[in-house]
Amino acid sequence: MPSPRAALVAVTALAPAVWGTTYVVTTVLLPPDRPLF
Repeated sequence: MPSPRAALVAVTALAPAVWGTTYVVTTVLLPPDRPLF
């Protein structure tokens, strides 16, 4: 089982990694003629 500090570092690193995928999602995966909302 990872230490609490290692778990905290993993969760902290996960947020920017997920945020970094938003550009790919909006430019590649969404249809070009429809807005997100």
